[in-house]
Amino acid sequence: MFADAVTVIAAVANAITHRFLLPEVSPAEAVVAVSGGRLLAPGWSGGRVQHESTLP
Repeated sequence: MFADAVTVIAAVANAITHRFLLPEVSPAEAVVAVSGGRLLAPGWSGGRVQHESTLP
């Protein structure tokens, strides 16, 4: 399972690099971008947070 996560992180970093024509995006930068910088915050995986209002 850990190896799968590492593979996905590397793929995301590669996709970001090519999508936005950046010179290079490290896996660490990709993780920070995807997690909103909360990767090391206590309890960041505590639950889902809805960022958009729901439709009536």
